[in-house]
Amino acid sequence: MIKQLFTLLLFVFLFSCTYEKLNPLPDNGFPDDIANIIVSKCAVDGCHNSLSRSTSGGLDYSTWDLMF
Repeated sequence: MIKQLFTLLLFVFLFSCTYEKLNPLPDNGFPDDIANIIVSKCAVDGCHNSLSRSTSGGLDYSTWDLMF
């Protein structure tokens, strides 16, 4: 009886929880579709970000404003 009650409460708890979808990308001024590409492919360590700007032709894609 206790095991069944515990199982029922566990299922109610697990399936009643809700969450908000969080945007994993920081607000950097890019439109969402472009940010998904630029932030994950170009503005990464060793490429076009503020830390490696001098070795990447002076290009910094960390934010929309720095890109232009």
